[in-house]
Amino acid sequence: MTRLLAFTTGLFFLSTIILAFLFIKQADQSIKEQLAIAESPLALAIPVTLSGKELSFRRGCTNCHDLKNTLLGPSFEAISMRYSRDLQAHETLTKSLREGSSGKWAQIAMPVQPTERVSDDEAAVILDWVLTLAPN
Repeated sequence: MTRLLAFTTGLFFLSTIILAFLFIKQADQSIKEQLAIAESPLALAIPVTLSGKELSFRRGCTNCHDLKNTLLGPSFEAISMRYSRDLQAHETLTKSLREGSSGKWAQIAMPVQPTERVSDDEAAVILDWVLTLAPN
């Protein structure tokens, strides 16, 4: 009887260790999969449901542009005043965003902003917002 009890107890502990090992292995695999997803470019995309103002902040536009004041680049308001009546404004500004530009605003160059940094949808939302900022 004692041997049977010892065998059963040992079997119980062994099965517990095996189950714990399998659980940890599964959890480790799940964590690796989650990390792989988090590191993918799609995980970096910000939902376009955000406003142009919020996207401009999150995507770093406000490192060089302010709402009303000139920083390194022109203010969003100045950009809006220059382009709000231009029928090609979206095309022109998207080209400046994607290819960079220089000489449009003094000597300050607009650096290239690749789609990895600002998606096309995000750029459209930001530009829609900027073009509404011209004072009436």
